[in-house]
Amino acid sequence: MKIPSNEDFIECIAMLKKVHAKHLREVASKVNHNADEVLALYERRNKHIKEISQPALDSKLFKWFESQPFYKKAQNSFWPRKKNEIVPTLEERVMGLLGRTKGKRYITLHYNLQRMCDFNWLQNELTIAKSLFHYFYEERHLEYLKRNIIIAAESRKYLDAVDYLLNSDFVHENPNIPFGSVVSGALTKGANAVRQSLDQKNRFKSPIKRNDSTIKERVLAYELWRGFFENTRQNKSTSIVYLLQMDGIKNPLDDRSIERYIAEWKESRKSVPAIKSRFD
Repeated sequence: MKIPSNEDFIECIAMLKKVHAKHLREVASKVNHNADEVLALYERRNKHIKEISQPALDSKLFKWFESQPFYKKAQNSFWPRKKNEIVPTLEERVMGLLGRTKGKRYITLHYNLQRMCDFNWLQNELTIAKSLFHYFYEERHLEYLKRNIIIAAESRKYLDAVDYLLNSDFVHENPNIPFGSVVSGALTKGANAVRQSLDQKNRFKSPIKRNDSTIKERVLAYELWRGFFENTRQNKSTSIVYLLQMDGIKNPLDDRSIERYIAEWKESRKSVPAIKSRFD
């Protein structure tokens, strides 16, 4: 089946972003610790989600997803179930929530219910759609990242040149350069600013550390991991490996490579917690 067009991705991503029930937050904040009221809210939310998500599920993009064997494998690995595992009914899930929040302040119950209304049930599919869209169609993002490599290299050349000048007699002893100490101070200040910027970049293990044949696949893997990790607090590396084997992916990455990259990216988040997606 043909890879969806640019327009197919944009249209579906716009629909996926709307799959939530935030308009029920106020209702959720007033529900009593009562099974009937909580169950009614669940059912109202589920009905709304089903209706609003159907256009996305019927879109060309989702039909393409469903035609991909590796997408289905990724789904199964994303939410693995044990053999003969019994999926709890809606009523059982409601009773479980009431049991966990029994005797606690209402804010605990209301917080859980409001999160339920905020949550986009197709958030992970949205992550996949956005990441694949950038992979197939948004070359300008890749060029931006490649440019960062060049800028870093040129910055290091600049620092080498400044160090040479500061450690030579050219600035301090040359009679043709008045106020040598002022010039020296300005060079030092500029070099320190560049070093600080480079240090910030180096602490983040960018998926674009080198410009080779797997550059696009590493960016795709990073974007998938970032989206999955923010939604589930889990790496979902097996799902990423499967997704990188879908039609149109030129250079699939193996399990060991993905695990190594993820370890680097997780470590970088500890030192640079404010890192955002290059594609946001």
